Order: sequence, then C-alpha cells, then structure tokens
Amino acid sequence: MSVLSSLRRTAGLQSLFGRGHVSIVQLPENNRGIAYARQLIVKYAIGHDDSWFWMLDDDIYSFAVKVKQGDIIKDDASLLERVEYSGLEVHDWKNPAFPDNLAAVKLSHQNLMEQSVNSPVHKTGYVLNTCVNICCMFNAKLITAIDYCLELSVLEDVDYCLQLLSKGRQTLRFLNYAFQVPASKSNPGGCSEVWKEESRIKSNELMIERWGDWLRPSNDHSKNVEVKWTSIQAAIRNRL
Repeated sequence: MSVLSSLRRTAGLQSLFGRGHVSIVQLPENNRGIAYARQLIVKYAIGHDDSWFWMLDDDIYSFAVKVKQGDIIKDDASLLERVEYSGLEVHDWKNPAFPDNLAAVKLSHQNLMEQSVNSPVHKTGYVLNTCVNICCMFNAKLITAIDYCLELSVLEDVDYCLQLLSKGRQTLRFLNYAFQVPASKSNPGGCSEVWKEESRIKSNELMIERWGDWLRPSNDHSKNVEVKWTSIQAAIRNRL
C-alpha cells in the first residue's frame, strides 16, 4: 500500500508504517501552495509505478466504519488497508459494479455519515462522480496526463476532480467508511495564508473561468462557488 502526503498527525499510521519501508520525500520548494504539494505527490507516485496510491491530508485524526445495524464504530488507520484489500476488492477493482475508468475514490466525512445513520444506505455502499479530497486513493494509470492547477490556492482538489470527469474518468465516494478532520480554518499551519479573503476570491474567479457552466453561487452567501454535482452525475449517466 502506498500512502503519500504529510502524515505526522494521522492516527495509527505509525503502526501501519511499521510493517514496511517508509520513504520521506522533501518538497523541492517552500511556500508554493497545496496544489504544488499534491502535484508533486501525483508525479512521485506515477514515477514509481504505483497502480493505486493514497493521498491523505495531515489533519485526519480518526477513522470510522458504519456497520449493517447502522452503528458507527471508531477505527484506526488500518482501515485504509482493509478498504484497499476488502471484499469489494478495491485494490484491483475486480468488482463488476465499479466502472473500469475509475480514477479516484475517497472515504466520507464522518459528520456526513452520522447525519445519514438513520437513512437507508444506498445498496451499493458508494456514490459515483462527486468530489474526491482529504482522504482519497488515485489510480496512477488513469491520471498521468492530468495536472493540478497551480494557480489555485484553494479548491484545487475540486478542480482536479472536474478535470477527471471532463476527460471521461469517474470518481467514487464510499458511504460506510469515514474519516474525521477539524473544521475548516480551525487548524493553524501551512495553509493559513490561503484562507485569506483575497486568495479565496482569486481562486473562485479562476474556477468560474474554468468551469462556469458547472458551478453556482454558494448557499451560504459567501464568495465561494459550489459545483452542480447532481447535474454532472446525471450528465455522466446519460453519456454512458
């Protein structure tokens, strides 16, 4: 299993890494932004012939699983390995329900999973063609010609997913496996600067320039834009 990103705070990864060799790759340049770091991860993975690799944000602090009874059970980072090699056969994507152009998958936010704990879970246990970020796994073979937009200080992961979908790839989010992170902007650290108003306005303007027809103003009346995921999902279903 390949896990790439800054992982110093992620729960349970020390024991997971203890099973094999760990390589630490230093960024060639400082203060280039999150898109620069993610792009380096992608290029590193592709260059090392990884078929699938995890990309994890460093503020993930727990994992959880929803069981058949609807209960949510706290878990640790070994969940990543179990997802990768589970009965769904995620690692090799042998499950016939998965599309063969699947380029990226992610776990759900735990708060979203908790909100739906009393709702019927989709029988497949996943939803196709939505944003993949924070705790995700990529198919290196299907993303070789797709780069992160280095001009975006935020929303770089949304832009990357839209690129994947626009180029005929698909994405997937698991409904019964989850991670937990602090609320946005509550964590001090290297991304503090990008949350400034000026940076966010510039990123939103660039997103509108790149994906205007696929976006709408945010419901919270901020300067953020939202993706019309439902419309995109319907368009992809009609295309297939």
